[in-house]
Amino acid sequence: MSAPIDDGGPAFPRSGSNWDEGTTTRKYGPAVRGMSLRDWFAGQALAGFVAANWEARTSDLATWSYETADAMLAERKRGGAS
Repeated sequence: MSAPIDDGGPAFPRSGSNWDEGTTTRKYGPAVRGMSLRDWFAGQALAGFVAANWEARTSDLATWSYETADAMLAERKRGGAS
């Protein structure tokens, strides 16, 4: 069995308390985890690859995006570049 992938935790977590849009009424609901930091990093990498007009199969771009995200998470865990 392989180790679980480190997803970096939530990218944009939200507590269970927020305001109803357009009103002054406070509502309560379940906390929302949001997307993972890994997914956020991969999406940003993908946007960069597309903006740079990288010509590749979609599956390759997705693979490279997640490889980039994993490298970013590893560097973040290591303490960042100095």
